[in-house]
Amino acid sequence: MAASATAASDETTQWLKKAVTAYDGLVKADPSNTTALIQLGQAAANAGENETAIDAFERYLELDPTGAYAEPAKQQLADLKEQDATVTTG
Repeated sequence: MAASATAASDETTQWLKKAVTAYDGLVKADPSNTTALIQLGQAAANAGENETAIDAFERYLELDPTGAYAEPAKQQLADLKEQDATVTTG
């Protein structure tokens, strides 16, 4: 059972990394695409790519600080920065 759980986890991580690559491409093609920035941030956070996620959420908030996803982006950003601080100091 543990081996199949690990395989599923590895497969999920691979899909998340592909999503990060796809959303990153969309953001590069249209840097003002706030939907792609939110999706990039979420995919990157779930893939453990905190630096990419932080950058995406910060860029989203610069473009649309009062948008529909501003509050969730702020919360995700705070959580990611807290995780980074824990890793750095812990």
